[in-house]
Amino acid sequence: MTLSTDSILMIGGFLVSLFGFSLILGDNWLFRLAVSLLTGALSGLLILILTNSVFIPYAIMPLADGELAGSTQLMILFVLLAAILLLLRNFTRSRAGGSLVLAIVFTISVALTILGIVNGTLLQLYKGILSQLLAAKEGNATRMQWVQVVFLFAGAISALFYTRHYAFSKGNNPRQGKRGWIRSFGDIFVGITLGAIFAGTLIASATILVDHLTTLLEDGRVILDLLGPK
Repeated sequence: MTLSTDSILMIGGFLVSLFGFSLILGDNWLFRLAVSLLTGALSGLLILILTNSVFIPYAIMPLADGELAGSTQLMILFVLLAAILLLLRNFTRSRAGGSLVLAIVFTISVALTILGIVNGTLLQLYKGILSQLLAAKEGNATRMQWVQVVFLFAGAISALFYTRHYAFSKGNNPRQGKRGWIRSFGDIFVGITLGAIFAGTLIASATILVDHLTTLLEDGRVILDLLGPK
């Protein structure tokens, strides 16, 4: 019986999955073999994707294009130089150039992250609260909308008191004061938020696990059918 390429790949994937599950029995050479195979395959795939989708179309081809503007070519050369400095940072004693590039990349990443959080999260939340307040001001809000607005403001303010308390207190011991009940109220809101995030992550992870187990069982059934007597 001649197996097709798809069948061979499916059998290999099934065996690698079994090798990965062997970690349940403890660290062994089968698990290390599976990790090595997956790491090598992912590294090769990443190199191919970066070469074909990023390096060649956005670095080599633009430099070979004679009609491209000089400023664009200089920008590409600058990016390539920064990449080379980052690569040489791990192989040379002098890390000044790579550290400078790393600091620039880190600063840009922080700025983009803050901008994304402000535009995508904070401003949208404030717009939602303001829209409910405007509806309440115009007399179009229901009693439930009023409750939601008060609940949101109370949770946000008490959570700010809770985080400010731990940020500016000395050590890890909370300072007690007249506004201790506000911090306790904020502690409840923070706990509810973290619990909701944990529950959502757990449900998503369980769903992915069940889906993968179902796929694995179906592949195993197909393999048994292929290897079984005809």
